Amino acid sequence: MDLERLHSYETDRSWYEKTLTAFSDDLRYQPRFVKGAMSVGLQELELGPFDLIFVDDSTSAVERAETIQQLANRPLSGQLIVIHDFEIRNYRDAASTFEHRQIFRAFTPQTGAVWNGSNETAEVLKELSRQIIHHSRSIPVEDVESWRRLFREE
Repeated sequence: MDLERLHSYETDRSWYEKTLTAFSDDLRYQPRFVKGAMSVGLQELELGPFDLIFVDDSTSAVERAETIQQLANRPLSGQLIVIHDFEIRNYRDAASTFEHRQIFRAFTPQTGAVWNGSNETAEVLKELSRQIIHHSRSIPVEDVESWRRLFREE
């Protein structure tokens, strides 16, 4: 609900077309199709305006690790990089040069958050992880509405 804009860069044509249909009425959604590897497409993209970058691209672990490595090589400060399937060693290794990391292990696949800059973000994300672990026994992962209510109350 608080989302202002969602820029989505997709390398999978089928997924891209599904999102076009699913979000056709939402003017905040701004999709772009990227031909080829996301890691190559990132080289031309200005990342400064983004405050959160979610990485869940590619059909192979090698390609996604290359995307993460591209992000790690960029002079990012303040952007939170959230990586899906963070239990995969290649992804953790590719993200190892970021100053900070928080791994959310309550559910599998795991999610990792990495960033450079603020230590304050670390405390917020550690508390978020604790809350997810605490409530993971009583709220199923797919119960989005219950998770939303929980975090709105916190």
